Amino acid sequence: MEPFGILFLLVIGLGVGIIAAMLGIGGGILYVPILVLGFHVDAFEATAISSFVIIFTSSSSAYQYWRQRRIDLRAAGTMIAMAIPGSIIGASIVTFIAETRDYLKATFGFLLIALALRDLIRTYRKRNDPKNTSDFGFSEEEENKNPNVVKLVDKQGVVFRYERNLKSGAVFGFLGGLIAGILGMGGGVIYVPAFSLVMGLPMHLATAASSSVVIFSSIVAVIIKSKALTVSTLITYGVPLATGAVIGANIGARSARKIQSAHLKLAFSILLMIVGIRLIVS
Repeated sequence: MEPFGILFLLVIGLGVGIIAAMLGIGGGILYVPILVLGFHVDAFEATAISSFVIIFTSSSSAYQYWRQRRIDLRAAGTMIAMAIPGSIIGASIVTFIAETRDYLKATFGFLLIALALRDLIRTYRKRNDPKNTSDFGFSEEEENKNPNVVKLVDKQGVVFRYERNLKSGAVFGFLGGLIAGILGMGGGVIYVPAFSLVMGLPMHLATAASSSVVIFSSIVAVIIKSKALTVSTLITYGVPLATGAVIGANIGARSARKIQSAHLKLAFSILLMIVGIRLIVS
């Protein structure tokens, strides 16, 4: 590949890494179409390269979130423990349900759009609610009254209080991993809503926890798709993208803490709608 092409991949990795880290996703929804449409890479090979790059993207962002003390380790550990077997099963059975995969993609696409619309409506209502004065969940008084409320204090002293539901999150984690494995996705668009809507984590913590889960789901995907990863494809596409992505993910994770929760939710809801539409029409 020419030097300009390598530079272009570095810039793409940088940009996608920033977005992925801020929203708690891997970035596959962006890497794959860029590789297929922009560089004419085979679709299956593109998903394998994407999964390889996502390992570095998510590892970089998760490390930054861990340094910020914004990862709920118990919630993330629960999701990882359930998502990994789900993604393995999903990737293993995909060949047996090839005929119904398009229907599954369309159904899941409509589900993502519905989740996005629900989140947009909830965010709008909260912004217009005079009682809503905090982005960080419950008040100290509610924490004292409710034994299920969890308190997390990050490195800068920001206090998050929220009611965590590990059991429902575990079930959703398995289903999310299963769907991600079947559809060949990294799973970030599944895990963030799982952490936020099901487990009850504030949006900032949901994106942080999701980054750590995506590491493991991407490793599983790389192992399963390893036949499509040759030394030449990794050197040509994987290394430049991963290099830019690592830098971008560091920037994105550091910048995310400066963004209000409502704005983060708005950005993620827009992303969900884009992914949903892509799954329906592809």
